[in-house]
Amino acid sequence: MPKLHLNTDLFFLLKDQDIILWDYKNHQQFTLSLAYFERLVTHSRGNVEELNEIDQSLLNEGILLSEAPPVPIWQWDKLSYIFHIGTRNVVEDSHETIEDWVAQYVSDCETAVQIMPPKMLIRREGAFSSLPTPDLSYLNQHSFLDILKGRQTIRNFNGSPVSREILSTLLFVTFGLFHGPWAELSDAGLREVGMRKTSASGGGLHPNEAYVSIHNVEGVKPGIYHYDVERHALVLINDAINDDNISALCMGQPFGRGIAFGVFLVAYFGKIWWKYPHSRGYRVVLLDAGHLSQTFQLVASSLGVLTWMTANIHDVNVSSLLKLEGVHQSPLHFLGTGYGEKSGIYSGVKDYFK
Repeated sequence: MPKLHLNTDLFFLLKDQDIILWDYKNHQQFTLSLAYFERLVTHSRGNVEELNEIDQSLLNEGILLSEAPPVPIWQWDKLSYIFHIGTRNVVEDSHETIEDWVAQYVSDCETAVQIMPPKMLIRREGAFSSLPTPDLSYLNQHSFLDILKGRQTIRNFNGSPVSREILSTLLFVTFGLFHGPWAELSDAGLREVGMRKTSASGGGLHPNEAYVSIHNVEGVKPGIYHYDVERHALVLINDAINDDNISALCMGQPFGRGIAFGVFLVAYFGKIWWKYPHSRGYRVVLLDAGHLSQTFQLVASSLGVLTWMTANIHDVNVSSLLKLEGVHQSPLHFLGTGYGEKSGIYSGVKDYFK
């Protein structure tokens, strides 16, 4: 009897009283009867003595294989592998000409606009604090070459205050409506679906929001704020947090102690999944956070303040602090800034080896 092998790119989901088999590599889902599920369990245990009709059906769908599947070299866990493989784009380009592609693109855009959320700019309720007009002249004090050379992740802040003007300028240039209305679209008679900012973003949708943790900024009460892009303002979300809180939220890392302020980048998936419904869109959200992080650091360097960032944050506790529901919105990254010693080696590490 020929031996059949179980496809390893599968997981099972119990949903609405059904057994769902998900082939995440080929983006196929099947509803299994109990007999089919039990047959797969039998195969997984190596207890098959004779093949039957169910086996042939499973073989036809690629759930069972006639040859053993290769074992990939993968040093993270299975969950990361599922994400890695499952978010691949396996659809082949079927367009015969560029004109065909353009026609399909326009059609897809027209369809997407019909389900676009009514408002893409996020507004939180709370005490409202206007920020001063950004001072873009700060950005002309150094050459771009000097900024690139000077950018460095540091881990020793000294607690010195930052001015409101620097806070305002850094938030506006990184997260604000820097370019104003998207004139290229409006001039062509097209609807402005996305926004232009200083960082690239899939579809111009900018799914990441900035939540600002104010520690020591002149003229701004310490606290947790949402940066209101539309009004260039801060909206109070929660009370102030201290160095111990920041360390705890960053999984015990002490590097954020002494920052003047920090920014939690929070993904709002509802801002993007209406247009990019495939799970591959999650990659776009992560890329978006990376773009923003780099822009934040370069702008901060041009303003003469130092930065530290980490993705090692306690998602659940940060969501609670920011009063987020934690599923449709998810914190991804933390960016800290202020003044201190321009060294990437934490002083405590230096002391450890003395």
